[in-house]
Amino acid sequence: MKKAPRATRNLPVMREKKGIATVQRMLEAKSSLHGDRTAYRMRKNDLSIRSVSFGEVFELSRRLAARLGTLGLQRGEHVAIVGENSPEWAISYFAVVWAGAVAVPLDSRATERNLKQVLGLSDSRFLIASGGFRETLGREKGIKAAIPMEETAEDPGRAEERAPAESVDPGRVAEIVFTSGT
Repeated sequence: MKKAPRATRNLPVMREKKGIATVQRMLEAKSSLHGDRTAYRMRKNDLSIRSVSFGEVFELSRRLAARLGTLGLQRGEHVAIVGENSPEWAISYFAVVWAGAVAVPLDSRATERNLKQVLGLSDSRFLIASGGFRETLGREKGIKAAIPMEETAEDPGRAEERAPAESVDPGRVAEIVFTSGT
């Protein structure tokens, strides 16, 4: 049986008009342009609304990247991220990419068995996870450190340093996504 020809399309590596080639540059640009504007809004359990500005996302991402570095994260290592939709999830993702590592998002609705399987297949060395996920997955073989996702949005004044952006080739892998095939 003859295979159908694969459609090829050159995807833009950067947003030429804005000169943005990496997630790092995007974070810097959004922080510079919209620093005090709201990037994320989240309803808390008490039904109040919590807002995080573009500037806060930028600072918190850099601080978490620095923390990951102090824990021994090396450029190109895989970091699994699992948790509910939240600003902390996004900050975790941005921090991993900022550090020059590879983000491996895990589906928070997957079964424990599936999460453990994907975690093992992904060759992740670090885990950023919320509550029960951290307890369940943090002890898996190969995980050097499990970081509580809730701590990613600490008060910026309490963090010890900010990581400089790793020099990143816009063509390098920044994320590995496991899907169910749909």
